[in-house]
Amino acid sequence: MTLKHKAAIFVLATTMVATPFMTNHALAEDPVSTELESTTIQIKDPELKKYLNGLLKQPADADITQAQMDTIKTVSLANGAYTDLSGLEKAHNLTGLTLNNTSNITDYSLVASMPSLQTLYLSGQHLTDAIFPNLNGLSNLNSLSVSNTSNTNAVFAKLNQLPNLTYLYVQNTMTITDISALKSLPELKTLFVQFNGIKDLQCISEFPKLESLAATGQNTGRMDEVNKVKSSDFAYNDKAETLFIPFYMMPNRFTHFDGYKPPFTTSTSSSQTYLAFNDTRVDNSRLSINESGIIVSGVTKQEFDQLESMEYNARYDNAAGSYATPSFLKSYSASSGTYDQYFAIDHFINITADEAITYTENQAVTEEQF
Repeated sequence: MTLKHKAAIFVLATTMVATPFMTNHALAEDPVSTELESTTIQIKDPELKKYLNGLLKQPADADITQAQMDTIKTVSLANGAYTDLSGLEKAHNLTGLTLNNTSNITDYSLVASMPSLQTLYLSGQHLTDAIFPNLNGLSNLNSLSVSNTSNTNAVFAKLNQLPNLTYLYVQNTMTITDISALKSLPELKTLFVQFNGIKDLQCISEFPKLESLAATGQNTGRMDEVNKVKSSDFAYNDKAETLFIPFYMMPNRFTHFDGYKPPFTTSTSSSQTYLAFNDTRVDNSRLSINESGIIVSGVTKQEFDQLESMEYNARYDNAAGSYATPSFLKSYSASSGTYDQYFAIDHFINITADEAITYTENQAVTEEQF
């Protein structure tokens, strides 16, 4: 039964009951309305009170009643002027809430006490997994946007049980690397996860109602641990003084829905490829890149022997139209992206016995003699 129907029945019932007594007394004022008009809501934050009074078109420090709070449908707060949301939960008809970089608010738990919310926008680097409110009880929430935060994959446990969420935007957060936890959203149709650090999109086939995915510009590798490799994983040419770095040694590359891993760029432009040895950038004029890997010229034997760390940062060759799109989605975009990985390099030689060769005890031998 809708609210409108309920009101109609209430009016009809009171009319039928009150008719015999019309000549005996005047109609009494609705006690509920009187109470709402007289109840003052405590708004702790003076800036929030000022904002709400602005919506109500009254002086900044005027008292706000419950009846007035119930007229507020949308609230949009931005920047660090606000410190406390207390009292906002009394806006019982609030359907839209924007908290844009409200960095001085430390308690967001009241957001979970706003069941009428249909649209919610949260942003700001101050939003960590600990501060982020548990939204799973907001059964009317239809659209949620979370952008440019410090959240990790753990935050999805606080929103992946929303029963009616249709649109979800989680963007510009490189610490978001895995979206598989979102497959539990039963009504999710549109998912925007652009400019995060997502490694693998193969899980989207398990999303029950997903129709559109925007996953452009993933920045992978940044959140990964340093990858330990051996110097023997490289191919060093002593005579030519060249070092070959194979691409197959690069872990956790971006993967499309069908398992396809786009190649790295072969451009040696400084805006496309960055390579560093021992925290010092290798001049791009020394680089030659093909589909298999990178050839670095001018690498002396001493430089190679002293190589302890390496960073490889490059763009993917992943232009729109260069990859397949899933038949089960109406829209799929996952172009561009970058890769950034650190490596720790161990120099050691595995020696195996060769019975055909003998060595004189306590006599030094060269590497070539092994």
